Amino acid sequence: MRESYTVERHEFGFLVRGPVPVSEFCALTRQWAKDYPGALVDSAIANKLGANFAVVAPEKQNAWRAALGLPAVEPKPTKAKHS
Repeated sequence: MRESYTVERHEFGFLVRGPVPVSEFCALTRQWAKDYPGALVDSAIANKLGANFAVVAPEKQNAWRAALGLPAVEPKPTKAKHS
C-alpha cells in the first residue's frame, strides 16, 4: 500500500502532511518558487499544526507565526548575486 501526502493551501502559505516522494517534492518546490519567490520552510509552524513542513512567503512568515502564538523571526539578509 502506497502512503500519500496532502498539500493544503492556507492564507499564509502551504502545509504538507505525509511522506512526499522525492520526484514529486522537486515538482512541488518549483511550483512554490513560482507562487512565493524566496519561499521558506518553517518547522515551528509545521510542528504547531502537526504537519511535515510549512512553506511560507518570507513577507508572510511572521504573520502566520503571530496567528499561531509563535515568536517572530528576524529576516535573514539575502546574499548578493555575483555576475
